[in-house]
Amino acid sequence: MTARKPRSTTLASIERDLEACAHAEARARADVELAQERLQSLQASIPMDARATVEAGRALNEARECLTHAVTRHEHVQAERHYLTGKVHQARAAAAAAANAAAQLLRTISDADGHDLCPDPVGARTPAEFMAALRRYRIWAGEPSFREMARLCRRKIGASTLCTALGSDKMPRLPVVLAVITGCGGSEEDQKQFATAWRELRFAQESGAQQALPPPRALRPVSAAS
Repeated sequence: MTARKPRSTTLASIERDLEACAHAEARARADVELAQERLQSLQASIPMDARATVEAGRALNEARECLTHAVTRHEHVQAERHYLTGKVHQARAAAAAAANAAAQLLRTISDADGHDLCPDPVGARTPAEFMAALRRYRIWAGEPSFREMARLCRRKIGASTLCTALGSDKMPRLPVVLAVITGCGGSEEDQKQFATAWRELRFAQESGAQQALPPPRALRPVSAAS
């Protein structure tokens, strides 16, 4: 039995077709079991001397046809499920290969000898300077789209979050910073540079916040009642 082709070739739609096919297979299997039980019940309930009668033969033939139809449908659904499972594996492998190829392409692009244009975030002294370095890094990497960046970092951080973060002078959480570097095809060394700069600034912010806290109020002594 030849399985029909999926209605769409996108990974999400094939996965939905596969889920629906799994439910259909379960229903078909239940139909087969029900038809088998009905046929066995008819065979057991018809007396030996009545099995040659027209009505008994007709009932048995209908039960056999129902069983045959249920088995055929179950085999068809099974074939379709196997086909869709293969398509899902192929689509996932193709998506992973495309992401790896795009990331590898970005990593292979470097500056010419004697021209190190990659932004250095370690010298940043304020969150605004850090974010300016992060935006320059995206430009240095070829200014990939936010959707492409989200795809390269396996959608751990969404495109809208990346866009919002780079549009602000406030430092985002470290995972967002690392997602920007990953989405731009950055190396592990680039991630270390930006992570170090981020930590230095956050430690400085925390120290400044602690110093800005007012000193604890001295408790007034309570005089003993006379």
